[in-house]
Amino acid sequence: SFALNLPYQLELNGGFGLGWTDDTGANAYSSDYFGLSFPFFAGLSGKPLDYFHFNLKGGFRRWDEDYRELYSEVRWIQAAGLDVAQGWFFETDLIFPIKKMAEITAGLEFRDAVNTVSLTGLDAGRIDLMQSRGQQLFLAAGVEVSPHELVELQLGWRGELLSDLILPTPEHRLDFSMDWMIPQKWFGGELELEFNVYEEAHVPELGLDFFFEIKEGYRLIIEGRDLLSPVYGDSGRPDRGLFTAEGINVAIMAELSL
Repeated sequence: SFALNLPYQLELNGGFGLGWTDDTGANAYSSDYFGLSFPFFAGLSGKPLDYFHFNLKGGFRRWDEDYRELYSEVRWIQAAGLDVAQGWFFETDLIFPIKKMAEITAGLEFRDAVNTVSLTGLDAGRIDLMQSRGQQLFLAAGVEVSPHELVELQLGWRGELLSDLILPTPEHRLDFSMDWMIPQKWFGGELELEFNVYEEAHVPELGLDFFFEIKEGYRLIIEGRDLLSPVYGDSGRPDRGLFTAEGINVAIMAELSL
């Protein structure tokens, strides 16, 4: 990898590597090179103005699927080995700091990759994983505000606007969070509101966390998840396909810091 400093607080950077996979079928970019792939990237970043920062990056890369992340999005998938996804990408991040109390961000990511993971079988009472070549375009925007040193607000959106595949992640995700703490700092909490749109929209998921600092190093924590799910009644919150979500969950924990 390399990095080259340019005028106006700009930096040109890049890198390259070597990868190998035993997937040499028609669905693999590396089929003509005995399973070898040659990931690389080139990028430009900078802070040309106090109120404008940016990052641009593009190239060819590999995406190793994280099973923990897959199961956190879709708990009902059938376990299966996944081939490495690889392909072309371009991404950009724009950051607009507003003094010290706020920051606005916007981002774009484009992928043209083989072995893109999607879902199938949703209408048949099961959820299987499928891999195929796919093009994806992700857009994101967010704002973070700190009106007080003890309060932080975040609002964000991420959407997938191009793929015709059924992805594990939502087509659109809108989330809001608020972290707060009293001045004495022995009591505080977090509110999270997440609105996901898959094939259709559902009631947002509400989470509430509270902590009590009993004494230094000892905390009592109360966590509540999906507190709005009871509005669905006995049928439960709809999940992907024909399944229902876990529903409301409350946990009480003790935390010890040494």
